[in-house]
Amino acid sequence: MVVTSVKPPRALAGKWQSDVKAIKVSKLLQVTHEIDYKIQLVTTIEQSEDPVAPAHSQASFRTRLQNFGRPPRVMGLDLARGLAILGMVVAHLDMPEEVDLFAPGTWGALANGRSSLLFALLAGISISFMTGGRSRPSAAELPQIRLAMLGRGAFIFAIGLVLELLNTPIAVILTIYGVLYVAAIPFLRWSAGKLLVLSVICAVLGPATLAVLKTVLLEPFAPGVMLTFFGIYSAAAWLALIFAGMAIGQFRLASAATAGKLLAAGMVLAFIGYGAALIPAPGSVTPFLEESFDGEELIGDSSMPMPEYAPAEKLDLGGMYCEGEPGSYVSCVPPEEVPERQSMDEPGLSSDQWPHSSSYDASYFSGMGWAELAQTISPEEIGASAWLAFFSAEPHSGATAEIIGSGGFALIVLGLCLLVAAPLRWIALPVAAMGSMPLTAYCAHLVSYFIAAGPGGMLMSDTALPLTVMALLIGSTLWAIFLGRGPLERLAGLSARAMAGAPNPVQTGNRTTE
Repeated sequence: MVVTSVKPPRALAGKWQSDVKAIKVSKLLQVTHEIDYKIQLVTTIEQSEDPVAPAHSQASFRTRLQNFGRPPRVMGLDLARGLAILGMVVAHLDMPEEVDLFAPGTWGALANGRSSLLFALLAGISISFMTGGRSRPSAAELPQIRLAMLGRGAFIFAIGLVLELLNTPIAVILTIYGVLYVAAIPFLRWSAGKLLVLSVICAVLGPATLAVLKTVLLEPFAPGVMLTFFGIYSAAAWLALIFAGMAIGQFRLASAATAGKLLAAGMVLAFIGYGAALIPAPGSVTPFLEESFDGEELIGDSSMPMPEYAPAEKLDLGGMYCEGEPGSYVSCVPPEEVPERQSMDEPGLSSDQWPHSSSYDASYFSGMGWAELAQTISPEEIGASAWLAFFSAEPHSGATAEIIGSGGFALIVLGLCLLVAAPLRWIALPVAAMGSMPLTAYCAHLVSYFIAAGPGGMLMSDTALPLTVMALLIGSTLWAIFLGRGPLERLAGLSARAMAGAPNPVQTGNRTTE
């Protein structure tokens, strides 16, 4: 932050009468306070300093390299952000199914689901930094800071929509990120203790509440609820981690003691969360777990297993009735599910003639009364939904066990990054450089995927992962050293300032304080 001090000229001090001097000094101090406030506001809105510490604009490459990540930046946070981005790249391009500790080739599966929750935790810390960190915003500062948060969240949401238009098979995190960015606005002045309590409430009560509502309300699938509640990125999980991050952002993260405490807390939470997932389900809910894709469907559609593909000549569809478009999916049903009024030899079923299974009976389309609902959904089914929402640790399930276990994993990564960033500075620098511009790096990854795979395509290449990682690390490092903040980070800051009506950034030498 830039601190400005204004004093009255000494030559005039002796000429002022005591009463006149008091008035003028008071006005002068008021002007000084307004200048300080505007400068502080710009700093508070952004809190995304240039990755390279202040230096002359003509400094050599070596000097700028040495200045990278110096205070006021916390290089450990940049390193953690970089690892979160790398984890998502691995999850998108490597796609290992399960972790086998004795098979290094499967270790990439650790990134599945955990990277996004690490990103959520770090997002909360960033929000805390943008609003003052340990110095929480005053009531006078709050309106413009909230507007700045709204502008930044809207920009991130818009970027997410653009990425979704690319129609890649990657679930874009930026839309829910933008929504929850705005959802955090009412809690900007909360203390760390209150935020941690709110985080625990979201983690413990949120998933089960959403799962029961999903079951009782017959699985609503409108776009809004799918985006925020039942999609691949659960609001309960993300809010829990964002609130935890906002609390952590008020700690002294430059302290090794704080990093050690975060590491220890993460180990405890990971043990509790993943240990809870090993608790066997009671017998009353076991049948419902077996009927719901191994217990995954009751929590969210994101965990539904992907269909297996096989050449057509290996499929035995004899006697089946199939309908579909050339080059698209084909739906096949056994003869007993074909309406009697149409024989197997007659092509094409109209929409009102399509076979009705138990999942698509008349009540599904016409609705049902409360009495029918009570008969359709048993208490055991509701109990199974709540059980899974609490004890599942499957990636992207949004269950309590996953939030606690993967949240603990995120704290472990954060604590380690804060501890090793300084001693392993030169090794960590490329990853930290990418972490200093996470929005740009994430978008670059998705755009490169779209270019390589083509419209609607899926990238299946052994070289895609190493090439993407190398390009991101090299490009981010060069950009951070020579140009500072990432391009999309600059636009996000511009959007925040435009919404808040904040003054232009204050130029100090070659450094812009934003």
